[in-house]
Amino acid sequence: MSSILLSLLLTSSVIYPKKSDDILTNPGIGFTELQRIVSNEPTNPFYGDKPVLSYPDTSTVYYRWYWDQLTTADNPNLNEAMLERKIDNVLKDAASVNKKVVIRFMALRGKGDPIYDVDVNKDSSGIPCWLVDELYGHGLNGTSCHLSDKEAVNMFKIPQFIHRSQEFLSTLGQRYDHNKTLLRIDVGMVGTWGEWNLSGYSSKSSLSVGMSDNGYKVQDLKPYIDAIIKAFPHTPKVMLGTNKGDYLSYATQKGFGWRVDCLGDWNKGWKMVIQQ
Repeated sequence: MSSILLSLLLTSSVIYPKKSDDILTNPGIGFTELQRIVSNEPTNPFYGDKPVLSYPDTSTVYYRWYWDQLTTADNPNLNEAMLERKIDNVLKDAASVNKKVVIRFMALRGKGDPIYDVDVNKDSSGIPCWLVDELYGHGLNGTSCHLSDKEAVNMFKIPQFIHRSQEFLSTLGQRYDHNKTLLRIDVGMVGTWGEWNLSGYSSKSSLSVGMSDNGYKVQDLKPYIDAIIKAFPHTPKVMLGTNKGDYLSYATQKGFGWRVDCLGDWNKGWKMVIQQ
């Protein structure tokens, strides 16, 4: 044993790291790309817009998809071609440059938000037209797929919507839960942009855009958190921080992490660092 140890000591070497003022790019944390794989490369094969050369290097990319981007207007089944072109390609592209992906699935588009996806009806509010028809009796056969404010606000407590959401998430989980490039799932599905509020839709008489200010109790929304747990048992999960209702408390008790939108000085309640 002593001869082996002596041999190891004789062959060992000391390495002195070079000093650097660069931002360290640690796996799975730090700055994040939003809806793109690489931002700062002059010739970026993954993103059509102009590069942002000052953007820091990243190890994580964040992508969001509405339900109506993953199924056709009249077919409840998730569309294979849409999944391949959108989610599958993002996971492959991220893996090709050693990055991980965080995903949020959403059901309610921000009011007035532009729709760039050619697969989506231009009057869609975030859920596919066939589901609007199931819930409210319009959306197909030439009728509008757009949700009224009242329909959008009440949607998340309708048993049929909860059931369809569970099916939607379960199918996605079967396909992506074991994907090694998927770093985390951000629990969306509820509220505007999947951010657990009803911004743009809540009644003027309500105290704020929070779910609890618009008639929701924790018990109403637990099924969405439970559905994510069941659909993605092997994938770490996070939820947007909120001071409205005990939804985040329920999620963290189930082992979820939490996140906020940014570090900067946005409006009070929307950031990690508060300007004094």
